[in-house]
Amino acid sequence: MKSVQTCESLVLTGTQWSSLRYHDILADTVEVIAEGFDGAERRVFRAGADYEVDAERGRIRRTENSAIGDYADSPFYGRDSFNHEDYNGQWGNYPYMVYISYLYERQGNRLMEDEARRITLSLGLPRLGQSVRRLLSGEPVTYLVYGDSISTGCEAIYKKDAYFNLFARKLEQVTGGRVNLVNESVGGETSREGVKRFAQAVEKHRPDLVSIAYGVNDMCLRGDHSDVSPAEYREHMVTMLGQARAAGAEVILITNLTPNPHWVYTNPAFREHAQELRRVAREYGVPLADVQALWESEQAMGKNLSDLLLNDVNHPTTYGHRLYAAMLETLF
Repeated sequence: MKSVQTCESLVLTGTQWSSLRYHDILADTVEVIAEGFDGAERRVFRAGADYEVDAERGRIRRTENSAIGDYADSPFYGRDSFNHEDYNGQWGNYPYMVYISYLYERQGNRLMEDEARRITLSLGLPRLGQSVRRLLSGEPVTYLVYGDSISTGCEAIYKKDAYFNLFARKLEQVTGGRVNLVNESVGGETSREGVKRFAQAVEKHRPDLVSIAYGVNDMCLRGDHSDVSPAEYREHMVTMLGQARAAGAEVILITNLTPNPHWVYTNPAFREHAQELRRVAREYGVPLADVQALWESEQAMGKNLSDLLLNDVNHPTTYGHRLYAAMLETLF
């Protein structure tokens, strides 16, 4: 049986082979593009002229004279430590990122969606209940998205591909119901700021379902975000969880992605916040979308962090947003 992989993100370096997510690919189905936001600046690259594919092993590389941007030209490439502020805004993977679609044979491949389900099953936590029941009964559900810049949908090529939009559409498809999505996320925010305005957001929208996603900024060692300790992070998340439940809303907690460890502001102990959130989910019996676990699973399957981070620091590509959505979709 054949399956479709769409919009897999990748940066290519020199003429080195890079791993695709799947092997046993149908070579003549491969499409490689570069695409600006909302469809601007779309470029389609040519097999043989711009790239070569090893279909059986699931690999791709630039040709010698490829029109595909070379990741070796990135100011971050090969550095053990970098500060994005040193580059006057000329940084990130925007000139180098390509998006690849293809058909592959399912047999013998470990599917990303199966990995997501395995992770959720291993946690042994509750899944969504009342929101799904409402949708199945024909009642609309108001879904409040709450978090930092990732939860504003940043870096998704199309707004429709932000993780929360993918999740809301899937809920509607599966249940036949209607999801009214509202978003109160703020870029650059930590849970320290988020907890201060959460009760007002809940009162304003009276949601049936809330997803809360903080962590990337909380563990950041930057002066204007002085890092939020795991204990303080826990306190904030428990407070927001309690306020949402008191208002009758169902809650999903979301662990943060894996940031670039070479960025000077990445806390080496960044996994501690995700660990704390897992403990909160277990203690309070809350559905958890463990994005960090899936992110690390993708790395184990051959993806590099720079393939998944469009700014090459801490913002997901469109494929990265799909990883978030895949974890959320295991909860119903």
